[in-house]
Amino acid sequence: MSSKRTKTLLIVFLLILTFAVASASSYKGYADAKKDCEDNDKAVEEETISFLAFNWSVTCN
Repeated sequence: MSSKRTKTLLIVFLLILTFAVASASSYKGYADAKKDCEDNDKAVEEETISFLAFNWSVTCN
């Protein structure tokens, strides 16, 4: 019985870790896009970011 519980906890942990890495990677892409806008002497006109940073957009002016 303990083996089944350990296996389930390991799967849950790996799923949480996968979502955390994906979220961090997406947020880094968002931050890089925002920085690129500023590096090109443009102002960030509009920015949206969703929960866990999976959907985001940056508009430069």
